[in-house]
Amino acid sequence: MRRLQYLVIASVVAMAMLAGLLIGAHEAQPQVVYADGASPGVTVRQAPLYPTTADVHTPGISNTAAIVTYTAPSLAYRRNCIAGVTFSYDSAPTGGELSILDDTGTIWHAYVTSGGPGPIAFQPGICGAQGDVLTVTLGAAGSGVTGTLSVHGHWTE
Repeated sequence: MRRLQYLVIASVVAMAMLAGLLIGAHEAQPQVVYADGASPGVTVRQAPLYPTTADVHTPGISNTAAIVTYTAPSLAYRRNCIAGVTFSYDSAPTGGELSILDDTGTIWHAYVTSGGPGPIAFQPGICGAQGDVLTVTLGAAGSGVTGTLSVHGHWTE
């Protein structure tokens, strides 16, 4: 009888461990970086994020910033998020920089010291504050230098 009890307990423990593996309970959930320091909520993405022409800006004029702007979400509690950027200048920049801003100011910034291309992935993503516009800017980089900017994986949550 005691042997049967041990067998039943071992079976229940094994089933609980398997259930934890199947639902991913043993894995730490990724954290999204929020500009306002809010704790992340549940993000559900039901489809791949496809780029559009609104995600790319190539001014074609030297010493002009490339800017991609995402308007404020229609619901004030939602926020704009991006998964990454790719940028380049057609020659060595003078004072090149890449910035991500929301309505409160700069939330990410880097200096660009060579022409590129420069891919940057934000894992799992970077988000502005709730209800804010999100702007990604590749700065003007001097006379005769033209830049291009592509933003990847824009979503709202």
